[in-house]
Amino acid sequence: MNFKLILAFVAIMTTLMTSCQKGDVMPAPANQGTERAETFANARRGGDDDDDPIIMHKVVRSNGTPIPLADVKMIDENETDSIQLSTNLAGECTFTLPGNGIFHLKINSSGYQEIDTMINVVDSFSVRVNELIEQ
Repeated sequence: MNFKLILAFVAIMTTLMTSCQKGDVMPAPANQGTERAETFANARRGGDDDDDPIIMHKVVRSNGTPIPLADVKMIDENETDSIQLSTNLAGECTFTLPGNGIFHLKINSSGYQEIDTMINVVDSFSVRVNELIEQ
């Protein structure tokens, strides 16, 4: 059992190191001059300190298999700024956020129903499994 936990930890850490590259981040227009926009801009650079929460999204089909190249977008509570990534071949992408709080989450991939929901990020690290339903 401990061996499985170690393998899971190594898999998660490997994903964190490779699934979110700075070139993948696509900034949306921000409300200029706001503190929140500046904070979200820091998230694009990977955060200014180790206290920024990290959330990994795993996007899967109903049978549990990964969906690569799904678009995952997180929008700040004020809807003034966003970060958009695509999932890797394992169906995963990782966001470093500017702080805890409520975020608008949108996930879509061709041939699947879009996920459009609000999530509350409260932990320093979390993994969220998102199941897409075929259309």
